Amino acid sequence: MRLPVLAVFAASIAVAAVDVIHIKERTDVAEGKSFGSAGPYERITATVHFRLDPKLEQNRRIIDLSLAPVDKDGFVRFSADLLLLKPRDPSKGNGTAIIDVVNRGRVLSFSNFNRGASSLDPQTPAELGDGFVMDAGFTIAAIGWQWDTPQIPGRIGLQAPHLPASITGVVRGEFVPDKSVGGFSLGDRDHTPYPVADEQDSINHLYVRDVPDGAKKEIPRNRWRFVNKTNVEIDGGCEPGKIYEVVYRGTGAVPTGLGFAAVRDMASFLKFGSSAMLLGDQQQFIKRTIAFGASQTGRFLRHFVYQGFNEDEKSRPALDGVWAHVAGAGRGGFNHRFAQPSRDGQPVLHYAWPVDLFPFLDTPSRDPLTAREDGLLPRGPQAKFNPKIFYSNNSYEYWGRAASLIHTTADGAADVAPSKDTRIYFFTGGAHGPGSLTLKRTNTQNIPNPLDFRWGMRGLLIAFHDWLKEGKEPPASAFPSLAKQQIAPVSALKYPNGIQPPRWPRVPQILDFGPDFLNTGVVATEPPKPGAAYRILVPKVDRDGIEMSGIRMPEIDVPLGAYAGWNLRAASIGNPDRMIAFVGSYFPFDSAEVKKRYSDKQTYLESIRRASENLVSQHYALRADVDKIVERAGQLWDAQLALKPF
Repeated sequence: MRLPVLAVFAASIAVAAVDVIHIKERTDVAEGKSFGSAGPYERITATVHFRLDPKLEQNRRIIDLSLAPVDKDGFVRFSADLLLLKPRDPSKGNGTAIIDVVNRGRVLSFSNFNRGASSLDPQTPAELGDGFVMDAGFTIAAIGWQWDTPQIPGRIGLQAPHLPASITGVVRGEFVPDKSVGGFSLGDRDHTPYPVADEQDSINHLYVRDVPDGAKKEIPRNRWRFVNKTNVEIDGGCEPGKIYEVVYRGTGAVPTGLGFAAVRDMASFLKFGSSAMLLGDQQQFIKRTIAFGASQTGRFLRHFVYQGFNEDEKSRPALDGVWAHVAGAGRGGFNHRFAQPSRDGQPVLHYAWPVDLFPFLDTPSRDPLTAREDGLLPRGPQAKFNPKIFYSNNSYEYWGRAASLIHTTADGAADVAPSKDTRIYFFTGGAHGPGSLTLKRTNTQNIPNPLDFRWGMRGLLIAFHDWLKEGKEPPASAFPSLAKQQIAPVSALKYPNGIQPPRWPRVPQILDFGPDFLNTGVVATEPPKPGAAYRILVPKVDRDGIEMSGIRMPEIDVPLGAYAGWNLRAASIGNPDRMIAFVGSYFPFDSAEVKKRYSDKQTYLESIRRASENLVSQHYALRADVDKIVERAGQLWDAQLALKPF
């Protein structure tokens, strides 16, 4: 059933950050299919209109909000896209809303928890996956927060006001091509850039270098030019694998931190506001909120908590739980002048951006490089707004996102236990995202990692919900520790013959963006002045090359090969001795080794089933998923058999 609706719902509270919601469409999910005890679901697409009082203390944390245009009542107005999936009868839900903090405009919940195909707007059976979150009764609210999302129909974004054109500043763009091209955008990949303010300004420069820490060579000004104020064109073009960096005077700044307000205020609206009108009943059925973010938006949530945005305008905690997945130790460009939220921190691209900045730990600690003392979690009176937290990372995040810094001192000398309301989970051997069974190289030197760790995420989601609803303690943290000799510098690793790990994992360092950056969010120095590096550690491996710690999926306990979170760039895309972003490696055992371990496929699958049951007993997976885990392992056996006959 598709009901084209244009409705306006005004919030009933006198001063509300969520002002009006315009509903664009209401449709049945999966043609009215019933999910578990929650029954049929409906899908709502809408535009949420916000108004913020820039004088409120909770909003003054947004950099440059005081410079944004205001309406006649003194409010700053902006809007965001919303995709909501909820039980048609809200009373049948479980009372918890997952605030899906979309990644570059893409919904996360269905691909991460339902094992569905990646999608902008999940509607097909493949995109909705197996319906796990609906069967469990969750409401899913995917809210736009990023002003510079690619201009592609269906992306969930945020429409923000621009600051006056007279406000300009130094801006930097960076680009690493995989093939020869004539130029590049000032924005990150396909994201919206800040246009150049003055093409003749003396601060405009273009540099090229071979590796992140290599010497820069300036490209003469007469060999390159701006195109349409948003692109760079270079005589002779760009070479694959080279790092191109343009510095220019930009215009068009927005209060980027409005994204934090959008997430905060949508969560509060669902819990405390007039969401009964939106959810279809006169009762308030949403009692709890869990924000889920992955990669970019996992870093967003770490930054959100650090800057105290979990306190809403009425001094209530907006989020009860925060789950930052595959964020490593990072935060990012989410709340400073001319911030670019899409810029991350990769092994080659985006090496020197405000991503991996101290503090890394939840609890207060001392930075050995600057002598600053700080922690991610607000303290004192603000501590009452701190949510319960899950941090989950894979092997890739230890190599490419400095994940060890969330549970060791910044000098890598000692373990640090997480705070009492934080759990840290490490999925052994995983790449940045779940792997596929293609087992074919594309732009990598090794076969990409096929491990699917989402079985563990499903178990942890139910545990998180039970923690918030019933106070039931979730599974214990599981991560590599120094005390147990499970983590070490890269130089101390001993891989089996034939496996050569990268020599250059991503290592955060001190970055000086100017004297006022930390206090005012104004960048004065681009590129930043680099300083001393922090010390990162990576998980140690056994004689098979498999990491010894963490939450081990059955394919790790019953291996057909060695899994690694890192991979190397193919020679065709340049920099072949450097890690490629986000992709892991798989090193299949040869036929003799497989036959030595398992007499046949059935023997292998019986071992997988026992390992799955063990994972369930540790509360890291669900009993209902055991048969699916065994089925997927059988598919891996078949895929590897086609690759290397046993």
